[in-house]
Amino acid sequence: MEYFKLEPLSVYDKYLSSGEKEFMHKFFFQKDKDQYLLTRTLMRKILSGRLGKSYDQIQFETNSYGKPFLKNRSKNITFNVSHTEGLIVLAVVENSITIGIDTENYSKKIDFGIRKTFMTDLELEEFDQLPENEQKSRLLNLWTLKESYMKAIGKGFSLSPKSFSFLFNKGEKIQFQENPIESAVNEFSFKLFECSSLYKVALCHTKEISEIGVYRVTPYWEIKNLNISLELFI
Repeated sequence: MEYFKLEPLSVYDKYLSSGEKEFMHKFFFQKDKDQYLLTRTLMRKILSGRLGKSYDQIQFETNSYGKPFLKNRSKNITFNVSHTEGLIVLAVVENSITIGIDTENYSKKIDFGIRKTFMTDLELEEFDQLPENEQKSRLLNLWTLKESYMKAIGKGFSLSPKSFSFLFNKGEKIQFQENPIESAVNEFSFKLFECSSLYKVALCHTKEISEIGVYRVTPYWEIKNLNISLELFI
Protein backbone atom coordinates (compact mmCIF):
# COMPACT_ATOMS: atom_id res chain seq x y z
CA MET A 1 0.00 0.00 0.00
CA GLU A 2 1.42 3.33 -1.08
CA TYR A 3 1.58 6.13 1.49
CA PHE A 4 2.31 9.84 1.18
CA LYS A 5 3.43 11.86 4.16
CA LEU A 6 1.15 14.78 4.97
CA GLU A 7 2.74 17.96 6.20
CA PRO A 8 0.97 20.60 8.34
CA LEU A 9 -1.96 22.01 6.37
CA SER A 10 -0.45 25.48 6.23
CA VAL A 11 2.36 24.11 4.04
CA TYR A 12 -0.01 23.16 1.24
CA ASP A 13 -1.31 26.65 0.57
CA LYS A 14 1.68 27.26 -1.70
CA TYR A 15 0.56 24.49 -4.05
CA LEU A 16 -2.68 26.28 -4.94
CA SER A 17 -2.98 28.72 -7.80
CA SER A 18 -4.07 32.28 -7.08
CA GLY A 19 -7.54 31.44 -8.38
CA GLU A 20 -7.77 28.38 -6.13
CA LYS A 21 -6.68 30.39 -3.10
CA GLU A 22 -9.31 33.01 -3.85
CA PHE A 23 -11.96 30.32 -4.19
CA MET A 24 -10.85 28.56 -0.98
CA HIS A 25 -11.18 31.72 1.10
CA LYS A 26 -14.82 32.10 0.05
CA PHE A 27 -15.72 29.17 2.29
CA PHE A 28 -17.12 30.31 5.62
CA PHE A 29 -16.15 27.31 7.75
CA GLN A 30 -12.52 26.38 8.31
CA LYS A 31 -13.25 22.67 7.83
CA ASP A 32 -14.49 23.42 4.30
CA LYS A 33 -11.37 25.44 3.54
CA ASP A 34 -9.23 22.56 4.83
CA GLN A 35 -11.11 20.02 2.75
CA TYR A 36 -10.72 22.09 -0.41
CA LEU A 37 -7.01 22.57 0.30
CA LEU A 38 -6.48 18.83 0.83
CA THR A 39 -8.50 17.97 -2.27
CA ARG A 40 -6.39 20.16 -4.53
CA THR A 41 -3.18 18.99 -2.86
CA LEU A 42 -4.15 15.33 -3.35
CA MET A 43 -4.86 16.01 -7.02
CA ARG A 44 -1.54 17.80 -7.52
CA LYS A 45 0.52 15.22 -5.61
CA ILE A 46 -0.83 12.26 -7.58
CA LEU A 47 -1.11 13.89 -11.00
CA SER A 48 2.31 15.54 -10.84
CA GLY A 49 3.81 12.12 -10.10
CA ARG A 50 1.96 10.57 -13.04
CA LEU A 51 3.03 13.34 -15.41
CA GLY A 52 6.56 13.88 -14.11
CA LYS A 53 5.87 17.56 -13.48
CA SER A 54 6.14 19.83 -10.46
CA TYR A 55 2.96 20.66 -8.53
CA ASP A 56 2.79 24.22 -9.84
CA GLN A 57 2.86 23.00 -13.47
CA ILE A 58 -0.43 21.14 -13.00
CA GLN A 59 -3.28 23.23 -14.37
CA PHE A 60 -6.98 22.44 -14.37
CA GLU A 61 -9.94 23.42 -16.50
CA THR A 62 -13.61 22.50 -16.25
CA ASN A 63 -16.21 21.63 -18.84
CA SER A 64 -19.45 23.59 -19.13
CA TYR A 65 -20.97 21.44 -16.34
CA GLY A 66 -18.07 21.96 -13.93
CA LYS A 67 -16.23 18.63 -14.35
CA PRO A 68 -12.46 19.23 -13.87
CA PHE A 69 -9.84 17.95 -16.28
CA LEU A 70 -6.17 18.56 -16.97
CA LYS A 71 -5.29 21.53 -19.14
CA ASN A 72 -2.96 20.65 -22.02
CA ARG A 73 -3.45 16.94 -21.35
CA SER A 74 -0.45 14.66 -21.71
CA LYS A 75 -0.43 10.85 -21.49
CA ASN A 76 -4.21 11.16 -21.93
CA ILE A 77 -4.67 11.02 -18.15
CA THR A 78 -8.24 11.25 -16.88
CA PHE A 79 -9.19 11.74 -13.24
CA ASN A 80 -12.18 12.36 -11.03
CA VAL A 81 -12.44 13.39 -7.40
CA SER A 82 -15.11 13.25 -4.70
CA HIS A 83 -15.29 14.17 -1.04
CA THR A 84 -17.55 13.86 1.93
CA GLU A 85 -17.06 14.71 5.58
CA GLY A 86 -13.81 13.03 6.63
CA LEU A 87 -12.77 11.51 3.29
CA ILE A 88 -11.50 12.57 -0.13
CA VAL A 89 -11.09 10.05 -2.97
CA LEU A 90 -9.33 10.47 -6.31
CA ALA A 91 -9.48 8.07 -9.28
CA VAL A 92 -6.81 8.31 -12.01
CA VAL A 93 -6.54 6.38 -15.27
CA GLU A 94 -4.63 6.70 -18.54
CA ASN A 95 -5.65 6.32 -22.20
CA SER A 96 -8.51 8.84 -21.93
CA ILE A 97 -10.86 6.39 -20.23
CA THR A 98 -14.09 8.01 -19.06
CA ILE A 99 -14.27 7.78 -15.27
CA GLY A 100 -16.37 9.04 -12.36
CA ILE A 101 -16.13 8.47 -8.61
CA ASP A 102 -18.37 9.37 -5.68
CA THR A 103 -18.29 8.83 -1.93
CA GLU A 104 -20.74 9.33 0.94
CA ASN A 105 -20.39 9.12 4.72
CA TYR A 106 -22.41 6.15 6.03
CA SER A 107 -22.58 7.57 9.55
CA LYS A 108 -24.59 10.68 8.65
CA LYS A 109 -28.33 10.86 9.25
CA ILE A 110 -30.52 10.17 6.23
CA ASP A 111 -33.97 11.51 5.47
CA PHE A 112 -35.46 8.57 3.59
CA GLY A 113 -37.94 10.92 1.96
CA ILE A 114 -35.20 11.98 -0.46
CA ARG A 115 -35.43 8.58 -2.17
CA LYS A 116 -38.36 9.81 -4.26
CA THR A 117 -36.28 12.68 -5.62
CA PHE A 118 -33.66 10.47 -7.28
CA MET A 119 -34.90 6.85 -7.45
CA THR A 120 -36.83 5.54 -10.44
CA ASP A 121 -40.07 3.61 -9.96
CA LEU A 122 -38.19 0.33 -10.42
CA GLU A 123 -35.59 1.31 -7.82
CA LEU A 124 -38.30 2.41 -5.40
CA GLU A 125 -40.09 -0.90 -5.83
CA GLU A 126 -36.94 -2.82 -4.88
CA PHE A 127 -36.10 -0.40 -2.08
CA ASP A 128 -39.50 -0.60 -0.41
CA GLN A 129 -39.30 -4.39 -0.34
CA LEU A 130 -36.04 -4.37 1.63
CA PRO A 131 -35.89 -4.99 5.39
CA GLU A 132 -35.61 -1.69 7.25
CA ASN A 133 -32.06 -2.46 8.40
CA GLU A 134 -30.87 -2.72 4.76
CA GLN A 135 -32.49 0.42 3.41
CA LYS A 136 -29.84 2.95 4.41
CA SER A 137 -27.10 0.95 2.73
CA ARG A 138 -29.16 0.59 -0.46
CA LEU A 139 -30.00 4.28 -0.55
CA LEU A 140 -26.34 5.28 -0.30
CA ASN A 141 -25.33 2.61 -2.83
CA LEU A 142 -27.81 4.01 -5.33
CA TRP A 143 -26.84 7.61 -4.63
CA THR A 144 -23.11 7.03 -5.09
CA LEU A 145 -23.62 4.87 -8.18
CA LYS A 146 -25.79 7.50 -9.81
CA GLU A 147 -23.39 10.31 -8.99
CA SER A 148 -20.41 8.32 -10.30
CA TYR A 149 -22.23 7.85 -13.64
CA MET A 150 -23.36 11.48 -13.91
CA LYS A 151 -19.82 12.61 -13.12
CA ALA A 152 -18.28 10.14 -15.57
CA ILE A 153 -20.29 11.46 -18.51
CA GLY A 154 -19.46 14.98 -17.34
CA LYS A 155 -22.97 16.33 -16.85
CA GLY A 156 -23.52 16.07 -13.10
CA PHE A 157 -27.01 16.97 -11.93
CA SER A 158 -27.90 18.59 -15.23
CA LEU A 159 -28.84 14.98 -15.98
CA SER A 160 -31.82 13.75 -14.01
CA PRO A 161 -30.87 10.87 -11.65
CA LYS A 162 -34.31 9.44 -12.39
CA SER A 163 -33.47 8.93 -16.07
CA PHE A 164 -31.57 5.66 -15.46
CA SER A 165 -31.70 2.81 -12.96
CA PHE A 166 -29.50 0.50 -10.92
CA LEU A 167 -31.30 -2.69 -9.96
CA PHE A 168 -30.02 -5.36 -7.58
CA ASN A 169 -32.72 -7.98 -8.17
CA LYS A 170 -32.48 -9.43 -4.66
CA GLY A 171 -28.73 -9.87 -5.01
CA GLU A 172 -25.48 -7.90 -5.02
CA LYS A 173 -24.91 -8.00 -8.78
CA ILE A 174 -25.93 -4.64 -10.22
CA GLN A 175 -28.04 -4.33 -13.34
CA PHE A 176 -27.54 -0.93 -14.95
CA GLN A 177 -30.43 0.23 -17.10
CA GLU A 178 -28.66 2.84 -19.17
CA ASN A 179 -29.87 6.13 -20.47
CA PRO A 180 -29.70 5.56 -24.27
CA ILE A 181 -29.50 9.29 -24.94
CA GLU A 182 -26.31 9.67 -22.89
CA SER A 183 -24.39 6.42 -23.35
CA ALA A 184 -24.21 3.36 -25.58
CA VAL A 185 -25.55 0.02 -24.45
CA ASN A 186 -23.13 -1.74 -22.07
CA GLU A 187 -20.61 1.11 -22.34
CA PHE A 188 -19.95 1.42 -18.60
CA SER A 189 -18.93 -0.81 -15.71
CA PHE A 190 -19.20 -0.09 -12.00
CA LYS A 191 -17.38 -0.93 -8.80
CA LEU A 192 -19.08 -0.44 -5.45
CA PHE A 193 -17.02 -0.80 -2.28
CA GLU A 194 -16.50 0.49 1.24
CA CYS A 195 -13.58 2.53 2.54
CA SER A 196 -13.55 1.42 6.17
CA SER A 197 -16.99 0.93 7.70
CA LEU A 198 -17.81 4.64 7.41
CA TYR A 199 -17.78 5.34 3.67
CA LYS A 200 -19.51 4.12 0.54
CA VAL A 201 -17.57 4.59 -2.70
CA ALA A 202 -18.77 4.02 -6.26
CA LEU A 203 -16.58 3.98 -9.35
CA CYS A 204 -17.88 4.23 -12.93
CA HIS A 205 -15.76 3.78 -16.04
CA THR A 206 -15.88 2.71 -19.64
CA LYS A 207 -15.12 -0.98 -19.96
CA GLU A 208 -11.89 -1.04 -21.97
CA ILE A 209 -9.62 -0.80 -18.94
CA SER A 210 -7.16 -2.87 -16.93
CA GLU A 211 -5.99 -0.61 -14.12
CA ILE A 212 -7.32 2.33 -12.11
CA GLY A 213 -5.37 4.16 -9.43
CA VAL A 214 -7.65 5.13 -6.55
CA TYR A 215 -6.23 7.30 -3.76
CA ARG A 216 -7.72 8.58 -0.57
CA VAL A 217 -6.94 11.21 2.00
CA THR A 218 -8.57 10.95 5.40
CA PRO A 219 -8.27 14.44 6.84
CA TYR A 220 -5.93 15.10 8.27
CA TRP A 221 -3.63 12.13 8.53
CA GLU A 222 -2.71 10.26 5.39
CA ILE A 223 -2.89 9.82 1.64
CA LYS A 224 -2.73 6.26 0.39
CA ASN A 225 -3.37 4.04 -2.57
CA LEU A 226 -6.44 1.85 -2.08
CA ASN A 227 -5.20 -0.76 -4.59
CA ILE A 228 -8.71 -1.26 -5.96
CA SER A 229 -9.45 -4.60 -7.57
CA LEU A 230 -11.23 -4.38 -10.90
CA GLU A 231 -13.47 -7.37 -10.27
CA LEU A 232 -16.60 -5.77 -11.67
CA PHE A 233 -20.25 -6.03 -10.76
CA ILE A 234 -21.48 -5.84 -14.35
